[in-house]
This record gives sequence, structure tokens and C-alpha cells, in this order.
Amino acid sequence: MSNMEDFEIKDSVLKKYKGPGGDVVIPAGVREVGENAFSDCKELRSVTIPDGVSVIGFRAFSKCRNLQDVRLPESLKTIDRYAFDDCANLPKLFIPGGVTKIGYRAFIRCVALKEINIPEGVTEIGGAFRRCMALKEISIPEGVTGINSETFSACDSLERVSLPSSVHYIGNQAFRGCFNLRMLTIPTGLTGLDEEAFKGCRSLPSLMLPDSLRSIGVRAFSGCVGLKELTLPRCGGRIASEMFRDCTGLTEVTITEGVVEIDSEAFRGCKKLRHVSLPESLRTIGAAAFAGCENLEGITIPKDVTVIGEASFSLCSSLKELTIPDSVERIGDGAFKGCSSLRKLTILGRKTILGNSAFRYCQSLIKVSLPYNLPSIGVRCFADCQALTELTRPVGVRSIAKAAFSHCTGLKKVQLPYSLQQIGDEAFARCTSLSELTIPSGVPVIGKEAFTGCWSLADADGFVILNSTLYRYWGSDEDVKIPDGVSEIADLAFRGMQVKSVTIPDSVKVIGKDAFLLCPNLRTIHT
Repeated sequence: MSNMEDFEIKDSVLKKYKGPGGDVVIPAGVREVGENAFSDCKELRSVTIPDGVSVIGFRAFSKCRNLQDVRLPESLKTIDRYAFDDCANLPKLFIPGGVTKIGYRAFIRCVALKEINIPEGVTEIGGAFRRCMALKEISIPEGVTGINSETFSACDSLERVSLPSSVHYIGNQAFRGCFNLRMLTIPTGLTGLDEEAFKGCRSLPSLMLPDSLRSIGVRAFSGCVGLKELTLPRCGGRIASEMFRDCTGLTEVTITEGVVEIDSEAFRGCKKLRHVSLPESLRTIGAAAFAGCENLEGITIPKDVTVIGEASFSLCSSLKELTIPDSVERIGDGAFKGCSSLRKLTILGRKTILGNSAFRYCQSLIKVSLPYNLPSIGVRCFADCQALTELTRPVGVRSIAKAAFSHCTGLKKVQLPYSLQQIGDEAFARCTSLSELTIPSGVPVIGKEAFTGCWSLADADGFVILNSTLYRYWGSDEDVKIPDGVSEIADLAFRGMQVKSVTIPDSVKVIGKDAFLLCPNLRTIHT
């Protein structure tokens, strides 16, 4: 039993309990249990709150870790913020029907709480049950309009949630980390679903997202590995960043007409994704949007897409054929890097910019069809495409950037167009099978080591000579005589060779920078 001297009461507000704990009955006449009234009362086992009390204040029972039984009066209207925070042994609680407000984190860290009800008069739940790790089931009454931020976050035993039709908003991280959530019905009138709302709900097997949704936040369903098939509504025209990242069980996605943008990493790491239906309304595919979707076998890029972002389909190792429509203005850096099964590529856009490493490591790529007047081919754009055997004159191309086709070890024949103004450094470096190369005369810029390692271009004496320029010497002779007719010795032409003497004919007018760099045995140059 409790003694009156155990209670500090002022103006009908219980300011502080000063007793020894145990089983406590609050005296009649109290209208409010005040802020911190029982906080840190470690010996409190049960409490009976009398009729007439309408408010349980901020942290009123916070850290009462041995509290096991609470009896609330019918007069109660408000349970304030953190009211029962860290009541670690409270197993159940009945909330009377007159309660209209459950404050922010009111029951946070009530780790033993298995049973609790939410009265019909409640309209908002503010993060109230975060880390209630024993809670398995909850029914939200009609009239609740929003599930606020973190309301059920880290309730890792929660299996079933019933949401009423009145709910139109689910806040950020509302159900994040509910690892065992299996049954969830999303109401048809829902308009907003905020960031990370269901992140990590790995047991959730399916979702029906209503057409009423105007926005879904970033990472909303990231890590929901149990999801298999999805139809995504218009969502205000945008699929947000990382929305379904690492949903490794997802196999099929249909995106509704009206979506214009798929943001960065939206489906990154969806390893089992085989089929994606993109709407004709789509304009932008963001950076790494489908990166690492290693079972994606085909994708149809809609005809009005203008941007394919950086790494958007990188490491899609099952992708076999690809056509880029003429609407695409830019294919971002690394967009299809590591698509190791890609065999056929057609690019239709005459003004499409090919980003750096856009198709690097596409090791099965045999055929590339480039459009007329393509402005440039980016740095390492097709590097390490080892199955590529032929590059047929890409008419209109003005620039082939650094290392664009380097390490294409299967490349045998290259015909370069008259429009070409620049061949970058190492553009065709180490294309070891390249034996037939046509370069139009008058290309203003041919970079350093553009053809280094192209052993098969060398003549019988080890010279790689193109349009009267000696680009490289690969021979084994120690005393070398450069053929008559050579007008220029390119930069680094003899780099690292073990020559002792070189005879240069009168026809040579230019000797490039570092042409004889690292030739330790070179003693004589005859001119």
C-alpha cells in the first residue's frame, strides 16, 4: 500500500513519487501524473491510476524497468511523450477508449510488450512503439490518419499490421527493421509513404501499392528480400533513389505509365530481377538504377528516354542485346560496364554522347552498330571488350578518346572515318590481334601510345608504320634502320627497346617527345 507522504501533489498534479516502489495506488483527486513523476523508480512493480486522471506526462514512468502492471482510468485522454520509455518488463497494457493522443515514443524500448490496443479516438501515433521487440500484432483503428516517423521501427517480432482506410500517410522509418512483418494491407487512399518506411522488412512477401500514392520516399522498401513481383503506381512521376535497393528476391517489376524518372540506385542489387517493363513516359534512368541486376536478360529502353545515367546497368551480367533509341542524348560513365553477356549493341542516336567506360568489360560483345555523326567515343568506352573483332568506319565520329578500345584483344580490323579529328592516348593500346588498320590522312591529333602493344600491326621488321608515321618499333634487331619514306617518329616509338644503334633516313622531319626513352643500350643515332 502507498502512504500519502509518498506523493508530492500540487494543484491536482502528481509532481513526484517518493516512496519505496512495489505496488502503488495513486491517491484519488489527482488529475495529472506529471513530468518524470515516477522516472527511474526501479522498484515499482505495479501502479493503479485513479479515475479523474486525464494526462500522463512527459517521461512519467520512464525507466521503471521492473514495472509489470499498469491500470489506466477511463478518464484518461493523453499519454505524453516518452511516458513509458524503457519500461523493459511491461508485458501488456489496455488503453481506455477515451485516449485521443499517444505521444512521440510513448512506449519506446518496452521490449517485453506483447499486447497493447489503440483506441478508436486516436488520430495520430507518433513514433510510439519503437523498439517494442516482443510486439507481434497491432490493429490500427479507423480514424487514424497517419503513422508517424519510427512508430514501429525495430519491432522485429511484429508479424501482422492492420491499417484502416483512413490512413493517408506513413512516415519515415515507420516500420523499418520489422524483420518478421508478413501481413500488411496498405489502404487504398494512401497518398504518401516516406523514406525508409519499410526498409529491411525482409519477410514481407508481397505489396499492393495503390494508385492514390503521390510520393514514395528514398529507400522505402530497400532490403525487402521477400518481395517477388511488383506493379508500381505513377508516384508523382518519379521512382525515388534506392527505393528497392537490395531486394534480392524481386523477379519482375512493372512500372505504370506516367513515371518519367527512375532515380539513382532504385533497383540496385536486385540480383534475381529478370524482367522490367518500363513505361513510354520515361525520360531519365538515373545513376546505378539497375546496377548489379545480374539476372536481367533484356531491357527495352523507351523511345523518349534522354538520359541513361552513370553505371545505370553496370554488372547486369545476363543482358544479351541492347538497342539505344535515338532520343538518348547521353549514356553515362560506366552505364553498361561489366555486362559480360552483352553480344549485340545498336546505338541509334546521332547526337548521343558515349560516356567514359560506358561499355567497358563487355567481354562477349561481338557487334557494335554506331550511328552516323556520333560526336565522340569516351575514355575507355569499349576497353576490354575482348570478343569485339571489327570496328567498321563509324562515319562522322570526330573524337576517339583515351584508351577507348584498349585491351580489345580480339579486335582484328579497324576502319576509321574521314571525319576523325583526334585519336586519344592509348586509344587502341594492346589490341594484340589488330592486323588491319585504316587511318585517313590528315588526322590532326594522334595521342601517345595510341597503338602500343598492337603487335600484329608490325611489319616483318617490327615497324608499326601508318600514313608515313612510325608509331612503334617491336623488332628484335639491335642495329635498326628506319625505312625510307617515314616522315615522323611518334612519341615513345622506341620506348624500352634494347637497340644499340638507329639509322634515321632523310625523309624524317619530326622526332616525337621521348621517342627513345628508356633505351639503355642506345649508343649511336645515324642521320
